[in-house]
Amino acid sequence: MSQFGPNARIKFKQPPDADIVANRVRFHAANTQPDLATPFDEVPVTPPDADGFTYITVGTLPKAAALDGAYDVAITAVDDAGQEGPFLDIDNVDFDFVPPGAPTDGTVVE
Repeated sequence: MSQFGPNARIKFKQPPDADIVANRVRFHAANTQPDLATPFDEVPVTPPDADGFTYITVGTLPKAAALDGAYDVAITAVDDAGQEGPFLDIDNVDFDFVPPGAPTDGTVVE
């Protein structure tokens, strides 16, 4: 399985509703059901790319800062009345945002 770092992008298609103003992104334990009570990052809607997809760079999301291991990614759309739609759940994504530790037992030798 590939590991994804901060430059990874979430790719999805927005619902056709004209009143979508934001998306909420949640990270939850792999292979579990998403829950509206899970903390989220809210991202204003941007126009889709030429391929028709919306992209969100994972490293720009504060809730993603310490991801390390397998998570599911849940995305919802929010309309201008504040109503949140159903989840798009992307299963079992392996993130690696935590850098390795420092080398140990070093010295300079001739």
